[in-house]
Order: sequence, then C-alpha cells, then structure tokens
Amino acid sequence: MAVARAYVNPEVLAWARIRAGAAIGDVARAASVAPEVAHAWENGHRSPTFTQARRVASRLYVPFGTLWLPEPPNEDPLPPDFRATGGARTHAPSVALRDEIARVRLLQAWYRDWLDEHDAARLPFVASADINDAPDAVASSIAATLGGLEAIRTSFGGEDFVREITRACERAGIVVISNGVVGHDTHRPLSVDEFRGFVLVDDLAPVVHLNRRDAPTARAFTLAHELAHVWFGQSAIDRPDGTDDPASMPSRDLLWQVERACNRVAAALLMPEGAVRAHASITGPANDVIASVANAFRVSLAAAHIRLDGLGIISEPWTPLAGEWSDTGLRPAEPSGGNFYRTAVVRTGAPIMRALLDAVDSGARSVVEVTRLLGVGHDKVDGLRASLTTSRAS
Repeated sequence: MAVARAYVNPEVLAWARIRAGAAIGDVARAASVAPEVAHAWENGHRSPTFTQARRVASRLYVPFGTLWLPEPPNEDPLPPDFRATGGARTHAPSVALRDEIARVRLLQAWYRDWLDEHDAARLPFVASADINDAPDAVASSIAATLGGLEAIRTSFGGEDFVREITRACERAGIVVISNGVVGHDTHRPLSVDEFRGFVLVDDLAPVVHLNRRDAPTARAFTLAHELAHVWFGQSAIDRPDGTDDPASMPSRDLLWQVERACNRVAAALLMPEGAVRAHASITGPANDVIASVANAFRVSLAAAHIRLDGLGIISEPWTPLAGEWSDTGLRPAEPSGGNFYRTAVVRTGAPIMRALLDAVDSGARSVVEVTRLLGVGHDKVDGLRASLTTSRAS
C-alpha cells in the first residue's frame, strides 16, 4: 500500500527552517532521512510522510498546519532591537526569543482588554520623560512612582531584592515577567548571551520581561534599565551590561543615545547620589572605589563605574577596563527547580495571572480560553489560584 504523503508548501518549509536557525541536516535528523531527501522537500521534488512532517514541524517550532499555508505567514514586527555588545550588533533574534515575545504579547493584549473593560486609568508615567532629561530626575520619578526604593535597597539582596522591586512595579501598574524558557517548555531555554530582557511599552499595561537564567544582580539592573524605557515610552529588546562607553556601542545614533540614557537612569535608580556620596569608601584608587560601591549597592562593576563617572567621583576612561569587567557580577545563573505553580505565576506576571483567574471565577471568561493563554491544563487552575493566594500573603 502506498505511503500517504504530506504535500507541504516547500516555500513555507524553507521559511520555517531559516526562521528556526536550522540547517538542512537538522531537518533531516528530525525526520530520520538523508540530507538530500530533506533538500528535495524544500525544492518541491519530493514530499515527506505525515509522520515526518509532524517531526519537522516540531523541530522547527511551528504548528503542524503552518506547513500547508499558501505562503509564509506575516509575523508581527519585533520590538526595536537595542542589543549591542562588543562593538557590534548581535545576530537576528532566535526563534526561541521570537516565540517568547509572541507569548508575552498575547498575554499583554488580553490583559489590556481586561483593564479596558474595567475602565482602568491610563498610567501617567509612561512616556513622561525624555532621553535628554537628567538621569537623576528620571530615576527620582521612577522611585516615587514605585513608592520609594530606599527600604528595599537597604533591606534586601539577591533574589529578594528583585522580588521586592517587582512587587513595587506591580503596585504601580507595571507587569514584570521573569522566565528562562519559552513559556513552560524547559527544553527551550532563553539564552542570556542573546538577551537579558525586553519591554513592551503600553500606557495601560506595560510589561517588562526579565531573563530568569541571569544572575539576580543582572536582573536588578535590567529591570531598572527597562523601567527607564517605560518612562521614555520606548519598547525594546535589550542586553544591558552596564557598559556606557561609545567604543562598546555601534555608533552615536539614536539607539546608542537611548541605551546610554537608560543605563544612566538605571544606575541612578539603584545607586542614589546621596547614598553613593555618603559611602565610606569613595576615596582611593579608582578600581578599589568601583569595587567597593559595586559591593555595597549590589550592582556590577560596570554599573558602578557608570554611576561614579556620572557623579564625577572618578574620571578614569572605561575602555581599558571594559573587557575585564563588563560582565563581572552578571554571570548567568540557572534557575533552580521548584514549585510549578509559583513558577507559572512568575512566568505569567502576577497581575495578569490574577486577572485571568478572576475572569474564570466571575464567569467572564471560560476555563478553556484562560488555560490556553496560560499554556497549562485545566487541572492546574486550582493550584495556580492557591499559589497566587499564597504569594499575596507572603
């Protein structure tokens, strides 16, 4: 009996492979065929079986039915790419990053509609600042909106520090999502080398996404950096490393100016001028001063250098130190295993999770719709509700 063939669109198959950053050999291995056979599929000379097509779709991270579309689908444009490191732009965003951005956009769109239905007020601080404003003034506005950060800065460190700033953001109307994989798929990690965070600016439901695979110190700086983007009204994909020297940026274009402004605002937010100047160890060799401030304020050496240079406390050029210090204190940290439900709340953003569960409880949305958005089974709803209640009380 003849084997049933899946007459997929060769053009769409090639698009999906390139989008996923896969080689012909990767497709061949997924389908257990020779590379020549996989190449023939893209040329339209041969067609895979349905089983092979399903395996290929899974490997390329596209829905099975996509392979039959008459042409490659139009994807929503990504947020502006502000990533820059080592003097050159990074390569195009991976399919993992693209898929995570798409997931977060769906959650944000739903949440925005929900807030709109409930007549939520627009957030006045979104796009309230300009990149030419004084960094300390913008940082003061952010701190005031978050209810002041001094108690958090002096009382918490590491994960607790990030958690408390996240809660302050949520009280102000900013959703913070922390995730190190695509959705809940632990087989699809998000690379810290590719990005540390992104922000989707909106005057009703701004969302900041932090790469949870990053170290707490790095995530704190990234969160502060993305908050500056919210105040400037600029969505972005970012990989801030605290670098502030023009030599490490592509050029003195608008992107560089925005990133420089965001870095300086982030440094001012995490290291208030009065506290830095009052620090006991701001005299002596520059290297010692930078290290002392970085340790005291739980930031990277690069971020401490930005702040000290901006305040005129030190003036040594950054370039000789960049290669040595740019990532110190920002080492990737694999997230440890833990309670699925608590992790799911963090991956969704507590305000969005709360709204989704409230929608189910009130009958405004079906369990099917909500669990599809969350990417979980129906049997997980009660556990998510209990976890959210616990996080509220803690």
